[in-house]
Amino acid sequence: MVSISLLVNVVYPFQTTFLDYPDDESHAVIVYMMGCERECLECHNIQFKDKNYSVGTKKFTVEELIQKLGRSCKENNTNKVVLSGGDPLSAHNFIITKKLLLNEQFDFCIYTGQSIEQVRNYGIKGFKFIKTEKFNPILKQLSEKTNSYFQLASQNQKLFDHDFVQLTRNGRMYF
Repeated sequence: MVSISLLVNVVYPFQTTFLDYPDDESHAVIVYMMGCERECLECHNIQFKDKNYSVGTKKFTVEELIQKLGRSCKENNTNKVVLSGGDPLSAHNFIITKKLLLNEQFDFCIYTGQSIEQVRNYGIKGFKFIKTEKFNPILKQLSEKTNSYFQLASQNQKLFDHDFVQLTRNGRMYF
């Protein structure tokens, strides 16, 4: 039987983010994964919906991605990683994401447009935080992080910890 390696298409080289990691002090390496089936109004990464988008991207196996993330985290003095996209929990990325989460050297935060009910049904583990729900332009607000709070892009979006405890109300978490 021939083994087929799963590949994930991501923006590379990785970028760092202070805004997207939900604590009051950390920056993180951000991994934008290509592929998303959601139809979010005013999607801010519409080109990343295409799993084959190729401008500034590279395909990796899970093992290669972990190795590159390890180097990038070391260079940036962090173990925090934000998985975004596209959608890390899209049909195309789900298995890769689940395998990434097995690696305990990183503190993962997942950004998905799926509901918390869908996420729970997947049975995924290994993340520190997960942002859920589609962006709602009617409830749009400024994404920001200050010394006292972390705010998502729309009030309907929710942030949960690894135990699925909701940390936000109206898209905002206070430190």
